[in-house]
Amino acid sequence: CTDIHERRLAEIQLRESEERARLALDIAQLGTMTWVPEDDDVLADARCREICGLPAGGALGLADLEERIHADDRTQVVNGLTNAARYGRRYAEEFRFVRGDGSMRWVVVRGDVVTRPGNTTVPVTVLLLSMMDVTERRLAEEGLKQADREKDDFLALLAHELRNPLAPIR
Repeated sequence: CTDIHERRLAEIQLRESEERARLALDIAQLGTMTWVPEDDDVLADARCREICGLPAGGALGLADLEERIHADDRTQVVNGLTNAARYGRRYAEEFRFVRGDGSMRWVVVRGDVVTRPGNTTVPVTVLLLSMMDVTERRLAEEGLKQADREKDDFLALLAHELRNPLAPIR
């Protein structure tokens, strides 16, 4: 007989920890992605794939994500990701994804570089990323900016219209 009580407790604690992490990601509505630059493998969870408009299954590479990034943001995002992986820097960016149906989603992506043991003695660099859809916030900001512009235009028009009739009274 072998006493496996300690191992069993460790497995239970690991499962509970994983469940708490999964619940926290779900509550925060965060998607997660892992990019291994050496192999150009991208592992994305279901929420991340949904935000980006990617298929639910199948292998992904950086090129698959790159084609979904809005053309105006693409160069900056790809350069930022590759520089973060190359120089071991943290990554943070807000940019747009264009989904297959043509709709656009604003996302905030944050990440950090970690090294993991590889198949050989050389460690593997991995970029761990989290992604949050901030489209509603961006639309609300644009709506507020538009309302502010309309208010300024109205006040300018009102000032102009009142100035002319009030001039003879002055």
